[in-house]
Amino acid sequence: MKELKDQIQKDILAFFKNEAVKILFILFALDTILLLVHFIHKYYVFGDPNTTTWIAGILSSTAFSITQDRSIAEYIQYFKEIFICLTLLIMALRNKSFIGWSILFLYFFADDMFSIHEILGLGLAESFNFPSIFGLRREDLGELTVTAVAGVIIFSLIIYGYLKENINGIRSKIVILFAMVLALVVFGVGVDMFDVLFDNFIIKGLLSASEDFGEMIIMSLIVWKTNIWQSLKTIEDWNKTYPGWKHSIYKP
Repeated sequence: MKELKDQIQKDILAFFKNEAVKILFILFALDTILLLVHFIHKYYVFGDPNTTTWIAGILSSTAFSITQDRSIAEYIQYFKEIFICLTLLIMALRNKSFIGWSILFLYFFADDMFSIHEILGLGLAESFNFPSIFGLRREDLGELTVTAVAGVIIFSLIIYGYLKENINGIRSKIVILFAMVLALVVFGVGVDMFDVLFDNFIIKGLLSASEDFGEMIIMSLIVWKTNIWQSLKTIEDWNKTYPGWKHSIYKP
């Protein structure tokens, strides 16, 4: 029993000493700071119109809101998405199973940055004169159509890569990626559905912030995880080429 306890303590200590984990903590800390600044911006600056302190002047810009387009938080999300895309692309050069995943995060980046599904969806709805049904506007149907087509194409590549893969280690990475992307969808779509059920300013604000903060946290996890996968493979290649070379960044 004492040996097990000692081993657990060693594992916990090794976890916090791991340089890769420090990267995750930095990302989480940045996301948390952005959330706190958002609440100050939303409920302190705009919640009290009589606020005249120096912090009100600084934080009055919508750039400090995590729920606004072209905010600081959103630009950081763009960086995360393109970083993940490039990391997965490098991994795809060694294993084609990751090509679909790289394309997926490129789509996330392009869609967030340039509003692809909104623009193409509106054009599609106008070109084919989509009707308004089930309470949805025709542009809503256009956006859903564009998203569905993109999803079918990209996830077909992902599923094909998974089925063709016969290495369990690669398959487990694909499953982990799928789980994290599913979590993104839960925050991006699931939480957003609850937002329309409430009229209270505070509740709607909390739900909206939790949606974006959840996406930020999950994206940070994906940045961290894909970076470890790529870095460990790089270390493995270096060790094969230069047997005497040592690297400890991603080891306890």
